[in-house]
Amino acid sequence: MKKNKNTARLVVLFVVLSIITQLNAQEPTDKVWNVYVSTLQQALKPGLDPCLYVYTVTTSENLRVQRNIELGLMAELHSNLTYYAATAYTRTYGIYFDDEPDGKYKLGSCRESDVVMPDLSCTWSSKFGDINWLAGWYSSTSKSISGKLTLENGKWIYVGTWKWLTNNVDYGKVRFEFDETGTKFSGYYTRKTGTSQYKWHGSGNCN
Repeated sequence: MKKNKNTARLVVLFVVLSIITQLNAQEPTDKVWNVYVSTLQQALKPGLDPCLYVYTVTTSENLRVQRNIELGLMAELHSNLTYYAATAYTRTYGIYFDDEPDGKYKLGSCRESDVVMPDLSCTWSSKFGDINWLAGWYSSTSKSISGKLTLENGKWIYVGTWKWLTNNVDYGKVRFEFDETGTKFSGYYTRKTGTSQYKWHGSGNCN
């Protein structure tokens, strides 16, 4: 008998929870749906690789979306729409559908992107010796280099730092811009906290 009572309580609890869920659920025809944009594996900003942008439809009550907006990982594009109108935008912008620019963040079409991403999996040659991007050194293992590769306004950019490990006195920043083939770069480095820029160029082909 006790087992049957517990089962009955669980059934009642399930029904109550189902009713609450249904009451809180939004209808597709309600104008409460928003379209949000985010990117894969990096902070959201305009002009990145068009293939990186992802579009999501949900309501402003979504706590995860609210948190991602606070962190700069998502942004609202369109608001107060029906679910059908909102999903129409995702089909317009999505790379697997119409692949159109959204006019604010995604500035081009993923299919039309002809900029080759540099392959940093092998050792490149440069003005200041070989660069082993993965191991994080240039010229020799006593000189470190590290940074991040991002697509900015249709160009692949490497921004990072360099340092001599033997004395901890020589260090600075680097900024390299790669060509459309992804096999050459030109840019500069700075020393310590200074702002003077010194040229640094190189090339590599891992194929």
